[in-house]
Amino acid sequence: MSFVHLHLHTGFSFHESPIRIEDLAQRSRELGYSSCAITDSNTLAGAIRFDRAARSAGITPVFGTELTLFSDKPDDHVVVLARDLEGYRNLCRLVTCAQAHGRVHPGLTLEQLAPYAGHLVALYGSPESLLYQSLSARRPHKARRLLEEMRELFENSLYLDVQNPMFADSTRLLYRMRRLSDETGVPACATGGVTHLHRIDAEVREMLLAIGSLEDVDARSRQSHVNAENWFRGADEMQELFADWPEALSASGRIAAECQVELPLDGFKTPSSVLTATRSLRDIVYAGAREKYGIVTTAVEERIEHELEIIRHMRMDEYFLIVRDIIEIARRKDVAYSGRGSGANSIVCYCIDATQVDPIQCNLLFERFLNEGRKSLPDVDIDFDALRRDEVVSELFAVYGEDRVCRVANVNTYNIRGAFRDVGKALGYSKEEVDDATRLLPWYSHRRISEVIARLPELATFPYGSIERWISLAERIMGLPRTLSTHLAGLIIAPFPLTDLVPLEPSGTGCLITQYDKDDVERLGLVKMDLLGLRTLSAAVEATAMVRTETGTDLSLSTIPMDDQPTYRLLREARTLGVFQLESPGMRNLLLKLQPVCYTDIMANVSLFRPGPMAMNMDKLYLARRNGKVPVTFEDPRLEPVLKETYGVIVFQEQVLQVANTVADLSLSEADVLRRTMTEHTPKAELARFEQLFLERAAAKGTDPETAQHVYNQLKGFASYGFNKGHAASFGLLAYRTAYLKTHWPAQYTAGLLNAMPVGFYPPFILLDEARRCHVLIEKPLVTRSMVRTTAQDMTVRLGLSLFSTLPAKDAISIMTAREIRPFDSVIDFMDRTRVNRRALQRLVLAGAFDDLGTPAAVAADLGLDPDEVEHILSVSSNLQLRVVLGEIAGIGYPVSASLAVLLDLATADIMDAPTPVQARAPLLHSAQLRTWPHGSNVWVRGVVVRIQTPPTKSGKRVFFITLEDEDGMVEAVMFEDAQRRYAAALKQNHMMRLYGELQNTEGSPTVLVKRLEGLRFIPGVEEAPVGCECA
Repeated sequence: MSFVHLHLHTGFSFHESPIRIEDLAQRSRELGYSSCAITDSNTLAGAIRFDRAARSAGITPVFGTELTLFSDKPDDHVVVLARDLEGYRNLCRLVTCAQAHGRVHPGLTLEQLAPYAGHLVALYGSPESLLYQSLSARRPHKARRLLEEMRELFENSLYLDVQNPMFADSTRLLYRMRRLSDETGVPACATGGVTHLHRIDAEVREMLLAIGSLEDVDARSRQSHVNAENWFRGADEMQELFADWPEALSASGRIAAECQVELPLDGFKTPSSVLTATRSLRDIVYAGAREKYGIVTTAVEERIEHELEIIRHMRMDEYFLIVRDIIEIARRKDVAYSGRGSGANSIVCYCIDATQVDPIQCNLLFERFLNEGRKSLPDVDIDFDALRRDEVVSELFAVYGEDRVCRVANVNTYNIRGAFRDVGKALGYSKEEVDDATRLLPWYSHRRISEVIARLPELATFPYGSIERWISLAERIMGLPRTLSTHLAGLIIAPFPLTDLVPLEPSGTGCLITQYDKDDVERLGLVKMDLLGLRTLSAAVEATAMVRTETGTDLSLSTIPMDDQPTYRLLREARTLGVFQLESPGMRNLLLKLQPVCYTDIMANVSLFRPGPMAMNMDKLYLARRNGKVPVTFEDPRLEPVLKETYGVIVFQEQVLQVANTVADLSLSEADVLRRTMTEHTPKAELARFEQLFLERAAAKGTDPETAQHVYNQLKGFASYGFNKGHAASFGLLAYRTAYLKTHWPAQYTAGLLNAMPVGFYPPFILLDEARRCHVLIEKPLVTRSMVRTTAQDMTVRLGLSLFSTLPAKDAISIMTAREIRPFDSVIDFMDRTRVNRRALQRLVLAGAFDDLGTPAAVAADLGLDPDEVEHILSVSSNLQLRVVLGEIAGIGYPVSASLAVLLDLATADIMDAPTPVQARAPLLHSAQLRTWPHGSNVWVRGVVVRIQTPPTKSGKRVFFITLEDEDGMVEAVMFEDAQRRYAAALKQNHMMRLYGELQNTEGSPTVLVKRLEGLRFIPGVEEAPVGCECA
C-alpha cells in the first residue's frame, strides 16, 4: 500500500499550524495522494470543510484528532482516527469531553477515553508523547508499559506513530521504536507529524505558536527545538526518510483504506415538535388564519393549500412546528418578537405568528422563501427583544433537552489589524509601537498587506519599510482561523444527542457551542434557527410600556395606526435619527427625494438604498418615474402587471422570479434557482448555461431576442444585491412604528434607545442632541434622584445611573435601595449607606452626579478621592460651561447637559498650513443653514465626528462619507481620492474637525465636497485660529 499522511495539523488547531484546508486538498492532489487525514489538536472544527474540499479534489478524507491525555507527569498525546461513522461519532464525544476541561488546557484521562475507543485507530508515540520521551531518556521499560496501557484500550487497532523529525538523535530513536515494535508486536505506522505545507512555512508556524503561548517568537525559538522538517512531503520523499522501514510506510495506506467515513449529509435531521405535538401543522395554520382574517376566503385557502402541499412534499412539517414552538415560548413569556427575511413571504409563517406581514395584502411570493428547487431548510429569521432573547433560548434548552440544543460557532479569521497586532506583540514590539503601527490600518481582510500600505495615502507617513519582517509574517497568517466564538443568533436543535454528530466546546463565556460554524451544521442537515436579538425592538417595546404607564392607554407596537400623517411628515422631512433602518445619511437623503406617503413607499426606500439597485442606477430611475420626471415604460408589455407598483423598475428579488417567469416561461422554482445562481460564486460556465437556458426559453415564448438579452442582463446585475420584498415589508413595518414613536413620544423613545444601547447608527450623544431638537428636556444622572435605567415623563428624559459603564448593576441597585429608605442628605451619608467602587465614584463626581450635594472638589474630598486629580481633569479651561461638558465626557464618555456648541466654540484647530485667501473668506455655516445656501458655494463646516464610511462604489474608487454633528444637527461630507492624499490620516486621527469644501445642494440634501480638513482639540489658553466668518 502507498503512503498516506495520517498525522497532520491544519489552521484549525488554532495557533499551531498555518495549513489552509483548501490548500491542503489541492497540494494532496498535486502530489498524487488518493487519501489524507487531518488530526487537529482536541478539535474537529475543520472536519466538514475538509470533507468538502478533499472530495472536490478527488481525495478521500480521513477524520481524526490528536488528543491530550492528562497524567501525573507532563501531558501525553495520542492520535485517533475514525474507522467508520460510529468511529466519527466517538471522535465527537471524545473531543467534547476533552474540551469540557476548558479552552486553555483541554484534555481527558485514559478512563474517559476508554468508553469511546471502539471503531477508532490509534497512533501513539509521536515526539510529543510520553512514550517517545521515555525512549529518548533511555527508559524502555516505561515506554513499554505506556504502550501496553494503550493496547488495553485499542487492542489490534493500535499502531506506533513513528516519525523522523531529523533531529540529531532521530536515527537512535527510530532504532528504539523499531525494537519496541518487534518486542511488543505493535505494528508501526510512519507519519510526517505535518504542521506546515511547505518547508518555508516553518517560520509562520513558529510565529503562530508564539502568538498562542503569548511569547516572544525569537526567545521561544532559542529555547525550543526549531524544526522545519514537519512539512507536507510527497510519497517519494517520505520513502527516503523511512528507507529502512518500508512496512511502516505501507501501514499508513492500509489504515487509510480501513478508515472510510461517509458523513450523513443527506436529508434533514429534524426533531419532533414538543409544545405543539398534539396538533397538526394544518390545524394550527387554519386556526391562525381564522384569527387573522376572520373569514377564510378562497384566495387565502388556495394560498394556504399551495404552501402546505410544498411543505408536505419536502417533508418540512416538523420544521414549521418547531418554529411554532419557539413562538409559543416567546408568547408564554411575553417576550416581544418580529419575524423578518423571506419567511414573511409565507402565509403559513404568518398564520403560525412567526411573521407580522400579510403576504397576500403585500403581494409576497412564497417561492422566494421555499420551493422544490431548494436543497436546504428555509430560514425563518425572528428578531426578539434583545434584552430578553436569552429567556427564550434558555426555555428552548429546557423544552428540547440540554444535550440536543446548542449555540452555533463562528470561525473568526485573521484580518489585517488582528494579524498585524498579534505578530507585532510576538516580535517583541511594545504596546505603544503596535498601536502606532496598526492605528490607521483598515479592518478588512486582504492577503497582501504591503499592497494596502502602498495604496492608502494615510499610511504613507509611517515607516513601514523598516518593519518588513513584521509585514511579511502578518500577511502570511491572514485568513487563518484565530478563534471560535459564539454566533450572534444561531442555535441548532437535533432529534438525538448532538455529540452523536457534532463536537462541542465551551465558549469564552462558558456556554457550549458547536465546533462547526453555520455552514457546516447546515451541510450536516441539522436544523439551525436564527433567534436574533434586535435592540431597536427592545427600545420600542420599552417606550410603549412607558407610554402605557403614563397615559393608561393600551398602546403597543401592534396597535399603532398605519396611516398617521404626522409620522409620514416626519419621514418626508427625513427627521429619522434613531428610526429603525431609516437613520443613516443615505437613507435620509433618499427619504427627502422619495417623499413617502404610504407603507409601500417605506418598503421601497428600504430596498432601493442597496448596492444592487444603486449600481444599476435603478434608484435614480425609480425616483424619476415616481416623481413624474420621465414616463413609466416596460421592456415588454407583459411585464406591466409585475412591475407596475414599482414604476417599471425591478426593486425586489421576488420581481426577478416573476420577470423570468413572464419573459422566459421559467417556473417560479426554476427562476429562484436562477436568482441564487446569480448571487453565488458560480463558475462562468455554469452561468453561461443558465443564460442560454433563459434565452432559449424566452425565444420559445416569443420574446424578442434583444429584449430577452436586455432583461437577462438586468436580472443578472440586480439579483446579486437585490432586496427581498418580504424582508423589506418586515423592516418597513418596524421602521414606521419607530417613526411613530419618535413623532408622538420622543422622550419615551429616546429613553428606550438609551436603555438598549448600543443600538442603531449613532452614539448616545447624537440621540440626546436630536431629542433636544424635538423639544425634549434632558436631565443628567444624579445619585439623589436618578433611577438605574433611563426614564421619561411627558417631554423630559431622566438619564439613568446605568449610563456609567464603571458602575456595576449591583452598586447602582445599592444606591437605589438606600435612597428608598430615605434620601441622601450629604456625601458622608451616601458613603455610609452604599458600596460603590472607587473608579465609579470618580466618574460619578466628574459627570456631576453629586452636584446636589456639593462642588466636585468638595465631594471628591468627602468620598476619599483626590480632589486635585478631579480639578486637574476639569482645569483644561476656566469656562464653567466647558468644565461641565468636559466633566461629563470624562465621567460618562459623552456630553449630556449642554449643546455641542460649547465644545466647538472653544476648540483650537491644528493647522497644517495657512488657508488661502479664498478659504479664509468662506463662511462658517451651521448644519441648519446648509439647505438654504447656494449650490456650488465654498463653505466651512465643523463638528464632532459621528461616523466615517467607505462603502463599495460603482467606480471601484475609495470614497469617504463623513458625518459630523454640530450644534444644530448633522453635516454630511464626502472626501474623494485627491483630498485623501493629503487629509486621510488626519480624518482618521481626529474626533472633532472643521472642513472646507464645495457645497452640493441640488436636491435639498446638502453635502460638502471636502478640499481641506483641520482637526480640532482643546489647548488651555489658546484661542481658535480665525478662519471664515460665522454666519448667524
